[in-house]
Amino acid sequence: MKVCGVIFKENSKVYNFDPKDFPIEIGKYVIVITERGEQIGKITTIEDKDVKNTLKEVVRMATDKDYNQYLINLKDAQGALKDAKAEASRLDLKMQLVDSEFTFDRKQLYINFVSDERVDFRELVKFLAGKYKTRIELHQMGARDKAIVEKQIEDNKQRNNTRYNKQRDKKSKVKIIMLSLVKR
Repeated sequence: MKVCGVIFKENSKVYNFDPKDFPIEIGKYVIVITERGEQIGKITTIEDKDVKNTLKEVVRMATDKDYNQYLINLKDAQGALKDAKAEASRLDLKMQLVDSEFTFDRKQLYINFVSDERVDFRELVKFLAGKYKTRIELHQMGARDKAIVEKQIEDNKQRNNTRYNKQRDKKSKVKIIMLSLVKR
């Protein structure tokens, strides 16, 4: 059976999907259904494997419109993280918000946080749900997970700065580029 490996963030775990009869290629983007809902991911591997369990299927190949929506979601998730940090500070919650992510269909907003103690974040969730009109899920991370996420974010910042500087050097005009965690 043909299996395609898909990642949802750069340097993250690869998840296997059944590509059905779609014309898949490494580096292309696909829309898939996960436990979190509809997501966009990048194909990193294509293999013929004997699969014991039934794989979830690729829903469709991502279009340019899908990719642009993904970029908007990334930008909005960063805005949501800033809003969440400000509200958590206002509520005097003892938690450090690490990252955030909208599902592709924007039905859910996931926010990861670190805290040494139990936190009652119900007021924060109410604030965010009211503002973003979507389901909010906060997930507590261990210190080790936080270090991994921070390293991924830093690696992507360095890679994107390098790519931006190379483009700026090649052309006299500086383009404003929306950079994402998963490079196209």
